[in-house]
Amino acid sequence: MSITSRYNNFISRFSPIRDFVFYLMLTTELLLAIYERSDLPLSTPSYVFRATFVMTLVVILLTEYSTREWLVIGITAAFTFFCYRVCGNNDLLRLSMFVISCKGADLKKALKYFFSVSLVGYAVIFIAALAGIYGNVSITEEFGRAVGTETRYSFGFGHPNTVHGIFFALSMLLMYLIKDESRKKRGIAFTAIFALNVLLFVFTDSKTGFFIVVFMLICFIPTLLFDGDKPGIIYLAGAGISVLSVALSVVAAVISKYTFENKSTLAAALDRLFTGRIISLYQNTRDHKGTIETWTLFGDSNSGESFFDMGWVRLFYWYGIIPAIIILAVLFIMIYRLYKKKDYDTFVMFVSMFLYTVVEATFVSSYIGRNFMLIILGAYLFSICREDSNAGER
Repeated sequence: MSITSRYNNFISRFSPIRDFVFYLMLTTELLLAIYERSDLPLSTPSYVFRATFVMTLVVILLTEYSTREWLVIGITAAFTFFCYRVCGNNDLLRLSMFVISCKGADLKKALKYFFSVSLVGYAVIFIAALAGIYGNVSITEEFGRAVGTETRYSFGFGHPNTVHGIFFALSMLLMYLIKDESRKKRGIAFTAIFALNVLLFVFTDSKTGFFIVVFMLICFIPTLLFDGDKPGIIYLAGAGISVLSVALSVVAAVISKYTFENKSTLAAALDRLFTGRIISLYQNTRDHKGTIETWTLFGDSNSGESFFDMGWVRLFYWYGIIPAIIILAVLFIMIYRLYKKKDYDTFVMFVSMFLYTVVEATFVSSYIGRNFMLIILGAYLFSICREDSNAGER
């Protein structure tokens, strides 16, 4: 019996402890993310991140992995620790270890828990703002949309776009959780999400949030029309949208300074479509952080201190070109595996996430509790390892 097998036999008796620590860690991350989304003041969360990171390591040590999986874990830990030492940002180390810790979790149970805690937490913020207990119901200011001062509703979440972004994430997760329900139930959920999306748009006026929810719902229409495998052309179109999302983000980082210099160019027109997100890469900081000239191979000590909306640009700027390319490679491998397994519902979520991340950085964040996709990623990546291992044994 190998050392790995003996170790797995030893820790198998501690699975209840492993599950308890996993959900304690997940609960902490969720509550922190919910708190961060509100109008409440937030000091540095580094101590909470350290505590949850230790919990993640405990979960990993109490999870059964094969020798090949331990090799992948070791390489991942070494690489992300190197990135941390270069740029001082430990996000990649924390996030990758969280993904690894999700191997032993019941996927549907974990996602239901993620959805339930998030829904309750965000509902508390929403109700507290409406009741006048805490948080601004609306915000009146200049939102950079060339229309002057305007009033938009934030319902205690700090920004109208945040409200619609949360609605998008919860809607996407709900459609995933009910994918095995009857067509009638899925149709009711589809209709309810569409109606709420329109109603919410009246208050938030968040075009990005509104259209990404519409895009997601359109992509889910085939699941309501017929069961079984979806045509390959749909998967090809989704993969193309994902590639174009990243490519467009790179183009935005390149043309940002030209947008600033000349307001009558095609670049400026694209910036207007993105409501000033492209030009802000150049003009919002003295060093023009986020533009292609400021990207480095592994990030730098100051990269994580600059915030802007464009998510894929943030990925390259915060963590460096090489880590970003590796992350994108993993995500595209994931998309390919979803096609091979004909998991259309999960495929829709990943494509929607790719498109949304062009203009918003919800999924490129230090807060694990924002991103339920990490749990799905962990479950799928280790299933690939198991399949490859089984194939090698045959």
